[in-house]
Amino acid sequence: MKFLKKLFFGSDQDDSDEIINKMANRMIDNMVKFEHQGSCLADDCVANGLQQGKPVFHSQIERFISEDDSYNSRAINSGFMKRMIEYMDAGEVKGLSVEDGDMVFIHKTHLKQFMAEHSDSNAI
Repeated sequence: MKFLKKLFFGSDQDDSDEIINKMANRMIDNMVKFEHQGSCLADDCVANGLQQGKPVFHSQIERFISEDDSYNSRAINSGFMKRMIEYMDAGEVKGLSVEDGDMVFIHKTHLKQFMAEHSDSNAI
């Protein structure tokens, strides 16, 4: 904390503790808010894409997030991935690694069809 006090206030006086704490709390609140946006994005992907049989590539989601909100993209992506992991842990969504290092998400009810359509592809 002394470093932050000197950085922002030019000294390490104790009266700046409250301001530093408020700043830290605001940063944490913002991170939670943006992670929640990522979680909502994952829910939307499942409901309006995966359940309809459309595969979702993580690279597409990352690109969408960075184009829509580049400043908070890491927090939003983190929230998206945490929620997708919850779906995968529950067995509703499968995540497959593809050759180029990307990940594709597929709803469990459409996995066989997806694999059959891409069985001759070396990318999966």
